[in-house]
Amino acid sequence: MLIDSSNSLQVLSLHPSMQRVPEVLTPRPHQCLKVVEMIGFSGGTTDLEFFTYLLQSAINLDKIIFDPYHPREFKGEQSEEKDEARKRARQLAKRLPPGVKSAVR
Repeated sequence: MLIDSSNSLQVLSLHPSMQRVPEVLTPRPHQCLKVVEMIGFSGGTTDLEFFTYLLQSAINLDKIIFDPYHPREFKGEQSEEKDEARKRARQLAKRLPPGVKSAVR
């Protein structure tokens, strides 16, 4: 996995992907990773698996940004899917360790 081979990575922006997170993710401590931006966040299984992986491995995480952008929307348009994704992001943000900030776009 890319994150495992990038020891000095400080900022990670993830874009929508149809690929699943590997079934077995072995958490490895990532000392440098500070900011993660989940672009295209839906709150689905893959997002939840990766979020859990981050909590276990990004030991110096400062901030996670949930961006429920949806490629079929026009700029400024609201949708039920996007609203639901924001709700799920706010629920996940409650699970962050103390001191880790979150933002929901």
